[in-house]
Amino acid sequence: MRREIRAIDVLAAGKVGCLWGALLTAILGCIGIFLPMLTLPSLMASMMPDQADAMATMGGGFVAALVAYLGAIFVEAVVVAIIAALGALLYNLIAKSAGGLVVEMEDQS
Repeated sequence: MRREIRAIDVLAAGKVGCLWGALLTAILGCIGIFLPMLTLPSLMASMMPDQADAMATMGGGFVAALVAYLGAIFVEAVVVAIIAALGALLYNLIAKSAGGLVVEMEDQS
């Protein structure tokens, strides 16, 4: 059975994009943002002669890494939500004049 996708709900596409962007950034950002930013202050602290300065650098580095990580998750979620919503809106505009995607479906009985 052939079906045509005539429109995509813009709000639903935005919600899915938001969650997808946040999840992907949470997973990949841990490897690419959080862990590298944790190692840099510890390397800097190992070069400092004063123990108090070293501990302050390590603590501040942890806070900065956490803020950067959470900020990246938030920004990426918003950006991907906007892109997904715009993509759905553009699809709807084009599908009105050119027709939507046609998919072939089969009943599983």
